[in-house]
Amino acid sequence: MGNPAIYWQPRGATSLQRIDLPWVTDLDPQPIRVAQDVSPIGGTPHRTDLGGYTEIMIECKGLDPNSATHAPIIRRLLSLQSHVQAGGVFGFAHDHALAAGFFTTSPINHGDTAITVQAGGSVFGSWSSSGDLSSGDEVRIADGNPDLRAHHDTFTSRSGVTVTVGDGSDFSFSAGALVVARDFYPVLFGSGEHSYGRPILTQNNRRLEYRLNLIGLEYPAAYRALYTVAEQVSTQDQPTTRGQITLDQSVEFNPIDIQDDPPGVVSAYSLPSWSRWIQ
Repeated sequence: MGNPAIYWQPRGATSLQRIDLPWVTDLDPQPIRVAQDVSPIGGTPHRTDLGGYTEIMIECKGLDPNSATHAPIIRRLLSLQSHVQAGGVFGFAHDHALAAGFFTTSPINHGDTAITVQAGGSVFGSWSSSGDLSSGDEVRIADGNPDLRAHHDTFTSRSGVTVTVGDGSDFSFSAGALVVARDFYPVLFGSGEHSYGRPILTQNNRRLEYRLNLIGLEYPAAYRALYTVAEQVSTQDQPTTRGQITLDQSVEFNPIDIQDDPPGVVSAYSLPSWSRWIQ
């Protein structure tokens, strides 16, 4: 079992940097959906789904600045704070050894236990070159907007491009869904609260103790963009090796294309894409 870890890529760095936390005192993911509901008198209820995201609160109490182990962690977290406040993205894994995930390459139907994923192992090798899933590990299968479904299951095995889960999917998913360890969030955007000045690291008792309270927002569109690039890489004259995806990329969010759909039908939207290729 590995330590909790934060992943980030400071300006000027050529690879992901990792901050190993000694522990996590609280990890609270909260799914949030943005929608507008209309209930006409005597008519059919109508919902306009504007998408959604998951808010991840990461808390680590009891960091001691007088500890030779904690002091460098506190310094790295202070640097991370300016990175997040400037709009930088980061990732988090509750267990670094489980920082692994796959993208599906074909649809998943309700009840499926065998899932087809990309060849070559975890696509998050830059996060953890040794990260992998073992039988019994909990996983989530996450889809993008506008459906924003998340299925929770147990990992059974992986053979080639086939991942097997224990319970069978509760939902149907299109190709490009993310299969990932339950508490691994590869791409998180800093909360607006941090951008407006709320610190991620606070001190108590006159710097005798520090507390990390970091809020990250997980947007499914970012994973859709990662999937698009991964698919393009697999068809280019580039090696399809683990770890080609990094956080050293910016995301271009295309505008939502609102359609005049019948009541009860979710509007279509255009998928985002990475703004540039992986270095």
